[in-house]
Amino acid sequence: MNLLPKYLRDMALFSVHTAQRDSVVCNLQWDWLKEENGYYFFQVPRKLMKSAKKMKKEKQRYEYVILNDRARDLVLSLKGNGSDRVFIHDSGNYVKSQNVTAFQTARDKTSKVFPEMKEDDIHLCDIHS
Repeated sequence: MNLLPKYLRDMALFSVHTAQRDSVVCNLQWDWLKEENGYYFFQVPRKLMKSAKKMKKEKQRYEYVILNDRARDLVLSLKGNGSDRVFIHDSGNYVKSQNVTAFQTARDKTSKVFPEMKEDDIHLCDIHS
């Protein structure tokens, strides 16, 4: 994790603590963040979820991503970033994918110690972190 730039490290940590894929993490918007009785969650449009393709007949329009304490603290630390998105590049632009050169370089360096990391994709690498 320490080999990643801060914006990617934040995204990877969020993925680790919520088990969310690239399509959700890269598209999270502040409007989707909700709080109820001290619990924070994102109300995510179902179309961003991988499961949406399998469950087309269901009428449910949203999925809920419940935040544990670490994910909550991370997200709240990013509030006021000047964007409608939660995770943004250091330049202020939207992040389209976590699997960018910086991630690939960090994975290559890590694979020198943990060779199995070289073959994993970003989702699996989040789990191994």
